[in-house]
Amino acid sequence: MFRFSSRPVRGFTLIELLVVIAIIAILAAILFPVFAKAREKARQTSCVSNLKQIALAMIQYAQDYDDIGPPAKTCLSFRLRNCCACNTTENSTK
Repeated sequence: MFRFSSRPVRGFTLIELLVVIAIIAILAAILFPVFAKAREKARQTSCVSNLKQIALAMIQYAQDYDDIGPPAKTCLSFRLRNCCACNTTENSTK
């Protein structure tokens, strides 16, 4: 019925597992800065897109109201001051 193999079942040794874990850790250490740069680049792209949308909104407003821009005291000025592209560490000390 059942056949038993004469060879013992061999699993991974502790050293082999530690080597694999070390290789994975080294690869992760190499890739983390790459992912951080990509995330920062995506944030910059998003902010540029937001600024473009604000500029298009101002142009459309001016077209609707005979080339007169929106009032100066709006939340637009608040948004521009708090934009990620404008709010860097150098500008936040002001």
